[in-house]
Amino acid sequence: MAYLVPHRKFVEAMASLRRAEDLDPLSVRLNASLALVVYMMDDYEGAKQAQQTLELDPHFGTARLFLALAQLKQSRYREAIAALEGIRTAKDIGPLLIAALGQCYAAAGDLVKAREVLRWLLARSHTRYIAPIDIARVHIGLGDYEQAFKLLHQALRQHCGRLIWLGVHPMFAPLRSDKRFVQLLSSMHLKA
Repeated sequence: MAYLVPHRKFVEAMASLRRAEDLDPLSVRLNASLALVVYMMDDYEGAKQAQQTLELDPHFGTARLFLALAQLKQSRYREAIAALEGIRTAKDIGPLLIAALGQCYAAAGDLVKAREVLRWLLARSHTRYIAPIDIARVHIGLGDYEQAFKLLHQALRQHCGRLIWLGVHPMFAPLRSDKRFVQLLSSMHLKA
């Protein structure tokens, strides 16, 4: 999946995951992977697949993230925020989930809370590693594309593994028409 989806081979990725699902239908990780692929395909059914994963394990944070992202894509901001706030209190909450919450706040028009999340991420980045792609996510939500591009280039210099999703992740949609985005993808041998 980590090779197929970034190269836009969605049909092959889904076929592979469906075969695996036949072998282990109760795997929450596998079901969450299905939700991720559906979301990356920009299909609105991503929320439905994530919800099915949560029926297997209501506390699985990754599925909540994918559910929130699918809801965000559908402009269901309150639901997306509620899904992420529901896991924000967990001890091991990661910067990725916090950044996604900041992105949701920004999309919902709550710029105060989005900037609070941005300040939280920046403050934590002084004491622990926060992937620049996570901070870029909030800047994209706020419409600060210049800063987002700076952070994405920083992520590239740091060899941030999650950049493989750059060409297919809907969160980067606002940047796709910019030639710098195409150049970034090209430098990683990915297509726009």
